[in-house]
Amino acid sequence: KSSILPPAATPAATPAATPTATPATTPATLLAEGGAGSSGVLLLGGGSSPVGPAGRCRRTTKERLQDWARSTFELGGTQLSAAHVPVVEWSSLVGHRFLGSGEFCTVSSATLDGAPVAVKVLREIHRDNALAISDLESETQIMISLRHRSVLRVLGVGKTGGLPFLVLEILDSVLLSTLPKPADQTSLWVRRRSVKQWPLQRALQCGIELAEALRYIHSEAMPGFHVLHRDIKPDNMGFRADGSLVLFDFGLSKLVRIKAGVTAHKLTGQTGAIRYMAPEVAMSQPYGTSAEVYSFAIILWQMISHEVPYAGLGSTAFHRRVVQEGFRPPLGNKAWPAPLSQLLAECWSRTPTERPAIEEVCRRLREIHDGLIVKP
Repeated sequence: KSSILPPAATPAATPAATPTATPATTPATLLAEGGAGSSGVLLLGGGSSPVGPAGRCRRTTKERLQDWARSTFELGGTQLSAAHVPVVEWSSLVGHRFLGSGEFCTVSSATLDGAPVAVKVLREIHRDNALAISDLESETQIMISLRHRSVLRVLGVGKTGGLPFLVLEILDSVLLSTLPKPADQTSLWVRRRSVKQWPLQRALQCGIELAEALRYIHSEAMPGFHVLHRDIKPDNMGFRADGSLVLFDFGLSKLVRIKAGVTAHKLTGQTGAIRYMAPEVAMSQPYGTSAEVYSFAIILWQMISHEVPYAGLGSTAFHRRVVQEGFRPPLGNKAWPAPLSQLLAECWSRTPTERPAIEEVCRRLREIHDGLIVKP
């Protein structure tokens, strides 16, 4: 397994000097000015990023953000320096080892200044693909502005042969690969061993870390805006070597201006993985941060139950029972604290406004975790 890059080992590449450059700009200031696998594999984004309903304000914002990211890659790091993200020379990355690929990008492991990192680069066949470039730019715009322990860190950016790339901290494992597999997909002995690695206390701690990551991107990352991840699922979470959980893959994320009294926004529906998708997203209705509270609850249930949610339901049955009729995973396990079952039920409510805010989820989950009696 690859170890992580310690915080103190952030590469110290020097941005190219640009004496006549305009003042540094970040996504937050642009928005404020003008507009609304196997263990170690890190497949971040690379898929299509659905474009929301055409609206003049949203189009202008998107275009300004894309212009910002495009100039970032072209000007050699003046803007990135302001965001504390250095420009990295491709030649300083050594020992490349292919890890995997997405629709638009490939990911490899490498070493930078003696420390292991992950490198995500646009595939050559997409050199002139405007959508692919836009997708990587959008992810870059968001990620370089996020600085939280439970969110994957961007360590640098650069270009190689005209192709943009990101340097990312490398993770030890992906959540999906560590969760117990269904009984019909593995041996009884392997499943029992895997279940033992996921006691309730560990699942709750991971739930707290995921909830804190969501609280940060929803409320703190960019003042005046929500960052909606829009693809919350076990595939997009991983672990550092110390066991801490990290949220990654912001390829589908969107910035939404916070407005008093507005909790749902007209965004592209059916975005993300259907198993973890809130009903309002599946039905292409307006949605907001509460949709990610729903996704959080489904993932937390999976971690504490050691089962795959809605296993065995085909797409037609899923849409009818889960999306339309409100069917949810069972909460009858007597080993779970009653407040935990109550919290899950509230978080995956059919009515978005009845779901608790992520700040409340963090508080209540910590209380449940701290009050848990661990029997010898």
